[in-house]
Amino acid sequence: MAAPLKVAGTCTRGLAKYIPVYIHSSRGLARIIQPRRGLIRIKTSWRPRITFRPCLIAGFPTSRRPARGLTTQPLSFKKMPANYPLVTGSEHWRRKVRTVFNCLDSNSDGYITREDWVIGVRRVVQYLDIDDEKAERILNERLAVWKSLVKDSEDDTTAKISVDEYVQHSLSFVNWVNYRQELHVKLIATTFNGMDLDGDGFISKEEHAAFFYGIHVPVEHSKDIFDVMDAEKDGFISLAEYAEAHMEFWLTEDPDNKYNEFFGPLVD
Repeated sequence: MAAPLKVAGTCTRGLAKYIPVYIHSSRGLARIIQPRRGLIRIKTSWRPRITFRPCLIAGFPTSRRPARGLTTQPLSFKKMPANYPLVTGSEHWRRKVRTVFNCLDSNSDGYITREDWVIGVRRVVQYLDIDDEKAERILNERLAVWKSLVKDSEDDTTAKISVDEYVQHSLSFVNWVNYRQELHVKLIATTFNGMDLDGDGFISKEEHAAFFYGIHVPVEHSKDIFDVMDAEKDGFISLAEYAEAHMEFWLTEDPDNKYNEFFGPLVD
């Protein structure tokens, strides 16, 4: 049983129920399917098996969802992760990764730990005034990402990652062939679900602002990058729009890339 998460004077109890994404493919990933009612579906080019994770949260309104036809239509990438050149680890790219590290290091002690992820969730819960049950679900999903980062550690509650370790790990990871072929797309779906808190298949302005607040980025910066990602200018970020921004941030080294502030203003 997970330890209670204290939020705004209350605490959550019980375990959140969710199904992790599994990918089985011999040829890598070809496209993502835009979800209906929060269903993130990853489709491979070769007989996918378990390829979905429900993320509809009961109790959240879905009236903000834009009318844009069928949301189950296939969405192809403009450019697949494997088609990006290998990252060389330029100073600009390392600056971006250090920015991400600072966002994740919630208590600013120079290390990313489990506690930092819990603090980030508490801030999101506070910003959106989320109830205990939904807070527990968000916490478990975020901690699943943390556990994947320290999977080689004996105890994820005591593991910690320094900024140099995070930069080096990130550089090795983004150039790993399996990451380019499969894991990057899986990560995109996982992080998209983590921001799509009402499970309607889109990230709203409020949800994105909550994400920035959770990682200690002033929310006024949310609007700037949100407008860049919102290519259709409908006030929502689709899975395809999010995927492009995510890949352009992690897999490019252009100092003038429009997605450079995906995690807020870059650190010095």
